[in-house]
Amino acid sequence: MQQGVFSALSVVIVALVSVMLVSAFRRLSLYEMAYGFSRLRAYVHVSLIWIGLLLAAVVVLELLHRERLFAAAALIAALGFAISLGVLNVDGFIVRQNVQRAFRGESLDAPYLVSLSTDADPVLVDIFNATPGSIATREAVGAVLACRSQRNAGRAPADWRAFTLSRWRSNGALMRIQDQLDGYRLLDGALSTKIVTPSGVEYDCLSSPD
Repeated sequence: MQQGVFSALSVVIVALVSVMLVSAFRRLSLYEMAYGFSRLRAYVHVSLIWIGLLLAAVVVLELLHRERLFAAAALIAALGFAISLGVLNVDGFIVRQNVQRAFRGESLDAPYLVSLSTDADPVLVDIFNATPGSIATREAVGAVLACRSQRNAGRAPADWRAFTLSRWRSNGALMRIQDQLDGYRLLDGALSTKIVTPSGVEYDCLSSPD
């Protein structure tokens, strides 16, 4: 009897926590739709999904009276979260989501895209070479690529011990589009570096905070 009451109350508590989790996920989704994705928002987005799966596992284990397996379920959820970030390619995911917002008429934070890691470059190049949904958005992506190319050009050659697959793929992607970036002009000032698109729009290469 006591075990049954305890299990029922445990399920109720998990259900209430799940309501809070769904509310948090919904609020985060609304924030992402309004302002776009960042690394922090992407991490929280993925973590909420895994927490939801863990809560579902807690209910199942409680109903099956296998509560001692909770530690294993928590470990699997933590490993799943870590692995999913690598599979997702967080910076590439941010690029795709934010550019899609721009194609729908929302603003694009170009300096933030400049601040992302080399994982973002192949995705940016693919979008730049794709059939544009908006000339203005495509030029903004081109400005981001021009900023990133200019930043890479100023770096000293990396030692072979610093080789990473991400940097190698990034260099290859940027080299493929150098001819297409000839129409973008560099304005290198004392305090900032700007890129002027072929249509005359200026974009700051200064990275914005996350």
